[in-house]
Order: sequence, then structure tokens, then C-alpha cells
Amino acid sequence: MRDPEARRGLGFVPENPSLQDFLTPYEILLMGLRLHGTKVSDERAHCLEWLERFDLAAVADNPLRGFSKGMMQRTALAHALAIKPRLLILDEPLSGLDPVGRKDVVDILDAYRRDGGTLFFSSHVFHDVERIADRFGLIHRGELLTIRSPQEIVADQADRYIVRYRGAQEIAGGVEVRSGLYAIDTGVDELADVVGRVQGAGGIIQDVLPAVSLETVFFKAIGQ
Repeated sequence: MRDPEARRGLGFVPENPSLQDFLTPYEILLMGLRLHGTKVSDERAHCLEWLERFDLAAVADNPLRGFSKGMMQRTALAHALAIKPRLLILDEPLSGLDPVGRKDVVDILDAYRRDGGTLFFSSHVFHDVERIADRFGLIHRGELLTIRSPQEIVADQADRYIVRYRGAQEIAGGVEVRSGLYAIDTGVDELADVVGRVQGAGGIIQDVLPAVSLETVFFKAIGQ
């Protein structure tokens, strides 16, 4: 912690980045390059390339003062990646981003991971974890409950399905998700029978989905 060299080449973005609002995104990235000693042939071109990827090139030379939370978040992420980090540590990396921004950032982080970078991040949004992570740890009340991979989840729940249907009444085993929409968790052997019971009661099948989700695993781990 006390040795600056230990932090060289390590990208970090907290949930609420603290950036000097009198600087511009370009200046933030340039400062990062020089602090980390990252060597590039053209500093401005390198910084603008990353700002372009985070849809910030148009405001590259505007002071951060007045930026939205999402723009500040994208500036911090661009700063962390522009230094060519060997390790990227993120706390709630998609916080404050709109749906388009979330997808763009997920694509960038996935490309960083596929190119050999190591990504370590925390998130309360299970869907984000499922889209990005190779392995994940579930923490509840300060205790690490399990460390798993998506492949292990699929193996654990390969024979489970969720049948969602619309109707005026709840069928045995069903749970009302919202007004008029019900869901039944069933095994593969009972799937045809469940669909038949729903249709026999006048229900309309909305979809049949594999019961493979990080959320299911999390609540199951808590229950145990």
C-alpha cells in the first residue's frame, strides 16, 4: 500500500470516483499515463482512442465540472484502461450508467478479459456478473459463501426449468410474479405435465426458461 511501484500498471475505479472537476477527460487520462509511466507513441491519440471507446471524445477537452454521474464513471473507466493495466479492480463498475452505456462498458470489459487482462470487480447486480465473470464469489453478511463458475451452475441446474404463464388463477406449485403473471419451478420430467395443467386451466404460456441463474444460486446458498 505504501509503495507506489506496487500500484504501477494496476487500474482501479471506486464506486464513486473522485476526479478533479477542473480538469478535462483528456487531462485525467494523460495524468494517468504519466503517473504509471505508460509508454505510447502518441499520448493524445492514445487518450482520445480510449475516450472514443467510452463515447467521450466529443467532450475530451471540456472540464469535468457539470458532467453527469455516468460521464464521470466512464471517464474513470477510460483512465483505468488507458494505462494498459495488468490487473483491473472495479467497485460497482456499471453504477450510474444508462442501458446503452452499460452494454458498451460490458463489451469493453469483456474484450479486456479476452485479451488476457485480469478483472476483479464487485457488483450487486447479478446480471452484470453473469455477463462478465469467469468465476464469482457470493458474499452474504461479510461471509464468503461459495466460489463458483457459470459452468458449475449449469451443471447443478441442468434439469430445472421455469414455466411462466398468464392466467386468472394460480395453479398448484405456481408463484405470482406480478399481477396476472405466474411462475412454476419444475424438473424436466414434470415439464410436459406442468404445461398441460397450465393450458388445461386456461392459462397462456409466456415462456419456458432453464432455471440457471446466479440469483437462484445466491438465495439457495443463503437458505443453506
